[in-house]
Amino acid sequence: MARNAKRSSKSGASNPGAPKSGAGKSPTLAARGITWLATAGLQRGAQGSRPWMYLGVLASGVRVLRWLMRPKPVTVYRAVLEPGESLEIVTRSPKS
Repeated sequence: MARNAKRSSKSGASNPGAPKSGAGKSPTLAARGITWLATAGLQRGAQGSRPWMYLGVLASGVRVLRWLMRPKPVTVYRAVLEPGESLEIVTRSPKS
């Protein structure tokens, strides 16, 4: 049996406009382009092309900065379960 736990006001549960974590999203065209530039630049730069190496290092730096600036996941609900307790998660489609 699941114990009823109150939602904390600081958890973001009552804020439907809170940023989403981005998990499961497909990369944008810009992100795929930066990834391609980083990969191609580093590969061609390793073969001796200095301009491609510079481009690969720059694009890799942009990827790292985008990763560091990504939105952090928001905890919506948290509760402590005692031994023998369970938690049921039910999803429903939004009302139109």
